[in-house]
Amino acid sequence: MADSIYLYGDSTAFPLHENFLETAKAATATSVALFHADETAEEERRLVSEAEQRTMVELIHLGKFARRVEDIYANAADGLRAHVGSSARNMVGEMHREVLRWRDSTVAKALETAASSQVAPAIGRFFEKNQLPGTSWSVSWRAHDGGAGRTSATVLAKVPGGLEVLFGAAVPKESIWAKPVRVRTLERGIVVHLMKKRIFRKAAALPHELDNLYLAEVHPGEERVVLILRKSAKRASKGYRIAVPFDAVTPAEIVRLGEHGEPAGPVERPSPNDVQALRRLVAAIDGSLREIVPCRSELRTAVYRGTPVEQVERPEVLARLLLSSICPLVQEIARRSNARGELCLKRAIGNDGRREEIFISYNALTANTEPLRPEHQVLFEMLGLEDPTVARRIPGFKLPKLLPPKRKEPSKEGNLHQISGELVIGADSATIN
Repeated sequence: MADSIYLYGDSTAFPLHENFLETAKAATATSVALFHADETAEEERRLVSEAEQRTMVELIHLGKFARRVEDIYANAADGLRAHVGSSARNMVGEMHREVLRWRDSTVAKALETAASSQVAPAIGRFFEKNQLPGTSWSVSWRAHDGGAGRTSATVLAKVPGGLEVLFGAAVPKESIWAKPVRVRTLERGIVVHLMKKRIFRKAAALPHELDNLYLAEVHPGEERVVLILRKSAKRASKGYRIAVPFDAVTPAEIVRLGEHGEPAGPVERPSPNDVQALRRLVAAIDGSLREIVPCRSELRTAVYRGTPVEQVERPEVLARLLLSSICPLVQEIARRSNARGELCLKRAIGNDGRREEIFISYNALTANTEPLRPEHQVLFEMLGLEDPTVARRIPGFKLPKLLPPKRKEPSKEGNLHQISGELVIGADSATIN
């Protein structure tokens, strides 16, 4: 239910408008998959390194043998020795090739587990249905020329910590974004002042109303969002390319476009009042385009700090990112849950005071961690879910003695306020699934 309100187990307000228990369960499952990929990748590197070292040793021995052959058969005294020397050299060459063939086949076999190929799908499965606290979403959208066919859109998730995940999205046929959108449908009274030549008079900045134009493209960037407006929704037509900055430093720009999208005039700088009007339009576009975010389905790319996730040497860092992102809220949910060994949330399901209780056991949240190596299993303790009555036994790792958690009444500032500050929880993470 879109207007449902989630509460902690003690009936105090929960900061996100989503079932965070499902998010936490998916995040821990994804972390397990990433840790497994990390361990597999480490084993691949070990086998490849062993194969390279073994190859180097054999080539050194073969080199010594080749030099001995040359010493013996360098100066053939007769035809027999010349024939034997030639055969020996051929044999050395074949032995060298055989060693390299062995190395290539051994390395190929070591890499059959394809650990790197497991990373992007795991990340994609999580962000296709979930999000981490603090995640911001943006939509890039383009209507087909002339309004024919279906529009195309991509959805970008930016996660605190440097992870960016890009999806393709299918725009529903019933959505207003299935075709070019008239500006006045989103916001009315949008006027910009552009230079216009006048007969017998100097060029002057005259008002141009945008209400009847059609929005054809939206492309958000790091510093500004670019809008493409057209005069017609049914055919190629003239229009404008408008760049609206997110800050007060970067300048706004407007460029007239010809029928085929080519620049048809110089770059013009709108006035501050024009920029304010354009910001209203951008806010309306952003609020409406968010309906496409849940339509994401096709993973395009996933990048961690500028590196494709499949090229990240240690997938472990991605698993740590997921766990560290959810642990403050998981710990707070555990602290405010009444039942021991369970995480609990409540949801208001009507205006008559009815509430639905949602819960998940600690064991269910950390299921399937046992096959992981001890150094990875222990990282799940950052969630703060270790119950001394059902403590997991980790081979080779001795857990410290844990005392039952003490319930504390929140101070005036409140632990929830602190957690919200750490996670930078805002409208982006609180309202979009």
